[in-house]
Amino acid sequence: MPSFLEFIRGTVLVAHNAGFDIGFLKAACARLGLPWPNNTVVDTVRLARRVLTREEAPSVRLGLLAPLLGSKVAPDHRALTDARATVDVLHALFERLGPLG
Repeated sequence: MPSFLEFIRGTVLVAHNAGFDIGFLKAACARLGLPWPNNTVVDTVRLARRVLTREEAPSVRLGLLAPLLGSKVAPDHRALTDARATVDVLHALFERLGPLG
């Protein structure tokens, strides 16, 4: 965990349903007596709910958003694959936000 905390120092963390993932990381820190660094977190679930309409995306599950937004990667509940799909979703959501200034 100390190596991971050093790795993420000063970064923005991105996750799909970030509260779930960050909860595990915070619990690991607490268990080890390490302070959680309180990095800025971007949650692609929350972002998708703000950017997409319910008609366009009735569900914001990663497995449904990824193909809807043109991800080249199909999420499969494996860390690396899901991380890559999340990146594709994040980039597609950013593209939608660009014209809004």
